Amino acid sequence: MKTEIKEKNIQIFNLLIGFVLIVLGIFVIFFSTTAILILLFLISLGLLFAGIGRIFNAIYNKKLNNKEIILKYSIGIIATIIAIILMVLIIGDPAYSIQILINIIALAFLFIGISMILIGLIDEIYEKWYKNYLILVGFVNLLFAILILLFPIIGYIFIITIIAISLILNGLARIILAKIYLDL
Repeated sequence: MKTEIKEKNIQIFNLLIGFVLIVLGIFVIFFSTTAILILLFLISLGLLFAGIGRIFNAIYNKKLNNKEIILKYSIGIIATIIAIILMVLIIGDPAYSIQILINIIALAFLFIGISMILIGLIDEIYEKWYKNYLILVGFVNLLFAILILLFPIIGYIFIITIIAISLILNGLARIILAKIYLDL
């Protein structure tokens, strides 16, 4: 009975995080030109949820092996720390934060991309199609991170749009994980 409750909680948590990431991604798309500081804060909030989600899964998902636990936990901690730093910078010096936050966010998506690729390659409990999806989303995250790092002057709208797409893809990955976890 307790195992069923824990599994249901993991599923609900992944669904919640997935929907939050998708909503944040859609919000970023529609309001990127008028609320860049708010969007940067929301992105860091999304990153915070993603980091906490990884930590939560590392702690409570008993189906993970030691490598997966360490990978999810460490990436979750890194993403959470980066998100907190972003929030402090936004509040402390908004003008300066716009200049450096984009690069920090790119680095966070770089870590998430690498994490998703590694999970897709290492993980043995998921079906092949989901592992391939994780690898694809991981490479999309890497591509977005590289574009942001190489071409920050192309405009914040493009960068925000890239980040929004990445949030939506990561949200879909969480929702699919919740569905898969229910079927395991």
